[in-house]
Formats: sequence, structure tokens, C-alpha cells
Amino acid sequence: MPEAAALIDSVPAMDSEADMVHPVGIDMVHRTRPEDAFPRNWVRLAHDRFAVAAVLPHDHPFFAPVGGDRHDPLLVAEAMRQAAMLAFHAGYGVPLGYHFLMADLDYVCHQDHLGVGGAPTEIDVEVFCSDLKWRSGLPAQGRVAWAVHRDGELAATGMGATRFTSPKVYRRMR
Repeated sequence: MPEAAALIDSVPAMDSEADMVHPVGIDMVHRTRPEDAFPRNWVRLAHDRFAVAAVLPHDHPFFAPVGGDRHDPLLVAEAMRQAAMLAFHAGYGVPLGYHFLMADLDYVCHQDHLGVGGAPTEIDVEVFCSDLKWRSGLPAQGRVAWAVHRDGELAATGMGATRFTSPKVYRRMR
């Protein structure tokens, strides 16, 4: 994936929402167990840009470390995916219960910044939403890009396409 996808320039928060840090409920990231929900809080930086503070568990039963000492890249991808769901639910009003479909996910992890220690790892996920298509006052699809930082270092970047469907439409699709 081209490094151009990385969103590494800091942007000040919007005046109306500056310093408004919002906690995250597990329902906002479509999880039933708190230990599977990685985002902890979020703030809107601009209309289309969000900062999400998240935690990567060091001992997750599914996303075990790779090579014994590095976070699994799939764990990082899941944290990015959850950050996107959070941005669309909290930032754009996609109702809880709607299904989040992701396609064309492309990401790169910089393993030298993903070492596993003896405690959960705090990361900062920047989410950038673009090309939104609206239906009935809600976003129906769009593009998302991410930059993941750990201790100020770029640890991962990614991009993908998203669609949002109501439970009724999702049942028809299945």
C-alpha cells in the first residue's frame, strides 16, 4: 500500500468540539465482550477526521503475538475496523444495529513499532472518512483511511471501502 495513505499531519480539533473526549461503549464497535472492544475514547478533529485512543491487548486469546514478541497484524486491522465503526456511529449517526460491511481492506504494519510487552499497548488511531454517499439522511457507503501511532511512531496505515445496511436489508442479503 502506498505510504501516501498515511494521515500523519496533526490537525487541531474543531472549535465546537475541542477537548470533547467521548467514551466508547462496546455496542459502538459491535462487540459483546469488553475485552474484545479495543477503542477507549474518541474526539472529532474535523468533519471527516477522528482521533481514537485504543488498546491492543497483550494476551488476547485469538490474536496471539506473532514471532512471540510482536502484535498480530490482524489485531491491528481489527482495531482499525472498530475505530471506523465508531467514527460512523458516533460521528455520522449510523444507527446501532446497522451492519458494517468492509471491502478492499489494504493495510501495512510496521512491526518494529508493534512489540508486545507485559501489559496492553496504547495506540492512537486516526480515522479519515471520504467519498460518503448518503441515503435517507444517513451515510450508506464511503471510504475510510487510517493511521495508527504508538508512542508517536507510525505503526500502521490502511484504507478500505465501507457500506452500512439496516438489519432488514442485511437479512435479505444473507
